[in-house]
Amino acid sequence: VRIGATELPALLTVLGSIGLVEGAEAAVRGGAATADITLRGVPADPEITAEASIDRLAADRITVPSARVSVSSRARAPALDFIVTAPAATVEGQRLDNIRSTGRLDGSFLRLHEVAVAQPDGAGRVLANGTYDRSSGAYTFSADGSGWLIAAAEGQPVSGIATLRVKGGGTIEDPRA
Repeated sequence: VRIGATELPALLTVLGSIGLVEGAEAAVRGGAATADITLRGVPADPEITAEASIDRLAADRITVPSARVSVSSRARAPALDFIVTAPAATVEGQRLDNIRSTGRLDGSFLRLHEVAVAQPDGAGRVLANGTYDRSSGAYTFSADGSGWLIAAAEGQPVSGIATLRVKGGGTIEDPRA
């Protein structure tokens, strides 16, 4: 099945109305997606795979010129494995390159196996992983980074090269690092 160029806010509104996504339609302001969806295997429980291209994603404080999303699942299983890649993005005014995220959504439980980002003009790189349970609000995370160039800017006079190692967990109501 091929889904032609579809505006993301409209697509997310439809997916939200049938319970497949929650809250994303409010955050995404623009962008378009095309996708190829394939069903394989036995009709009673086919494997479902999808490859999507996203262009011009605009959300609160995030812009992504282009991204690729790959997902796979079984029709009767509540789990969805995913890979998201983007050559570049801007988050809170900061440019990030070589973005990659892999994970699994199993019911209300999200596991991020890997989130990797790099700086465009330096050797800075951050690798992270974590979990989030939507039903309880509980989360865990771990992030390691090195060589991250911090440039002074208006209202932020600090500059240097940072190394990062952070672990944490808790709930949305009681965060801990």
